[in-house]
Amino acid sequence: MTSAAALNAGGATDALSSLGGDLTFAVAWAISSELLAAARDAQIGNAELIASVFCIIVSLNALPSALVMAQREVVKLMAAESEPASGEKTEEGDGTGELEGVVGFIQIFLKISQRISLSVCVQLLTNSVVASASLRSVRILSLLSATTFFLFLESSAQTGKLRKK
Repeated sequence: MTSAAALNAGGATDALSSLGGDLTFAVAWAISSELLAAARDAQIGNAELIASVFCIIVSLNALPSALVMAQREVVKLMAAESEPASGEKTEEGDGTGELEGVVGFIQIFLKISQRISLSVCVQLLTNSVVASASLRSVRILSLLSATTFFLFLESSAQTGKLRKK
């Protein structure tokens, strides 16, 4: 691959990544607006709504490892079932390629769901901060504090990923 082709591929990847981030933000904004309206209609407080969304985030973060574990068990079961008793080779495929495709799709769907739910939680938190503070300076400081907190979480998560490698 030439350097110009690599540069164009990198540009396309960056553009798609940026589009994905913009799409996540737009969808999360719409979802958080609807959640806030539904919470007001049901007379649910912001704290309860944020706690509910946070529980969803925790659940979505636990699902990928459970999915990988389930995939391993299914592959083991499929290997045990396809093993011929008399030592003959079977002509059929083992189906693991199809399973990996489905699991890969589910993993991508879960990553998108995680990004959207986290963005919804951040937007609900910022909305709660803005609604609870009467002074503009307090709102700005609270939003900056929330930003610092989420940046800290992101950087500590990145540090954890680097240590695992």
